[in-house]
Amino acid sequence: VDFTVTPLIKTVLSDALSLDQLSEEDRILFKTHQDIQSDHIPFKLIQKLSSVLKSNHHKLKSTPIYVHEILEGSCIYSKSILKEKDPIIQQALEQARIRLDNQRYLKMTETIRRSKAVEQQQDNLELKTYSSQAKIGLNIIVSMIVLYVAGYFIGNVFFNSKFLSILFGLVGAIGGLLVESWLFILGLYSIEKATEKKQKIRNKTFRID
Repeated sequence: VDFTVTPLIKTVLSDALSLDQLSEEDRILFKTHQDIQSDHIPFKLIQKLSSVLKSNHHKLKSTPIYVHEILEGSCIYSKSILKEKDPIIQQALEQARIRLDNQRYLKMTETIRRSKAVEQQQDNLELKTYSSQAKIGLNIIVSMIVLYVAGYFIGNVFFNSKFLSILFGLVGAIGGLLVESWLFILGLYSIEKATEKKQKIRNKTFRID
C-alpha cells in the first residue's frame, strides 16, 4: 500500500538523510525516493524511515519518529490499487539496486584483495627469514674456519706442536661460535624491543584517533 507524499514526509526524509550514522543502503533508498519526487510513497518505506528515526531520536528531537506521526495529513494513494507499476519509480529502484550490488561486490573483492596482500607479505617475510638464517649460518661457519686457522697458526708458530695447534684451533673455533651465538641472541633481543616499541606507538596513535 502506498500513501500520498506530504510536506511533512518530505521534511522527515531530509532529516533522515542528514544523519551521519545512516547506512549506505538506507541512504540510497531514501535519496532515490527523494530524487524522483513521486507523489506517493510505499508504506514499507515509511516503516523503514520510522525505524531509522527511532534509533536517532536524540539527534532529531523535533522530527516525528512514529509511523502515525509521519503519516499525519497523508492518505492512501488511490492509484496504488492498480497493477501497473510506475516505470519511473521502477527505473530508479533498479538503479539503486545496481549501485548496492556494485558496492557489495567491491566490499567483497576488497576483502579478497587484502587477504592476498597479507599472504604475499607473509611469503616475503618467510623468504627474508630464510635468507637471513642462511647468511647467519654461513657467517658462523666462515668465522669458525678463520678462527680455527688462526689458532692453528699460533700454536704451530709459537709452540711448534701439532697437538697444541689443533687445540688452539678448536678453542678459537668454539670461541667464535660462542661469540656469534651471543651476537645473534643480542640482535634478536634488539629487534624484539624495537618491534614492541613500534607496536606501542601504533596503539597509542590509534587510541588518540
